[in-house]
Amino acid sequence: MLDLNAILAAIAAKAWVLLVALVVFAVVGAAKQGWLSAWLARKLPAKLLPYLAMTLSFLGTVASAIIAGQRLSAAFGAGFAALPWATLLHEVVVEGWLGGREPIPEKKLAVANDNGAKKAA
Repeated sequence: MLDLNAILAAIAAKAWVLLVALVVFAVVGAAKQGWLSAWLARKLPAKLLPYLAMTLSFLGTVASAIIAGQRLSAAFGAGFAALPWATLLHEVVVEGWLGGREPIPEKKLAVANDNGAKKAA
């Protein structure tokens, strides 16, 4: 369960690294649900989507490294090292294997059959 008091305490303490990690976690979690991915796919040009992957990869890696106790310079180095991997994986998986379609989960709709029983469509 999410403890809002802990988040408010982090804001009050200006624990920006922790807050960045929570925001990245929330964005990735929302994207996995499908609605955020669908919205981004409709609103952003396809050329910008690799940069979104790079940004999330960079922020998540830097925040994780700092939380793990690495120096700021080492954390930024790790973040920059993660950038090509985010782009490479986006290009290979989304653009190459999936033909440019973002992997957005399909919603299963319940449809009533002739007996009135519901089944997944």
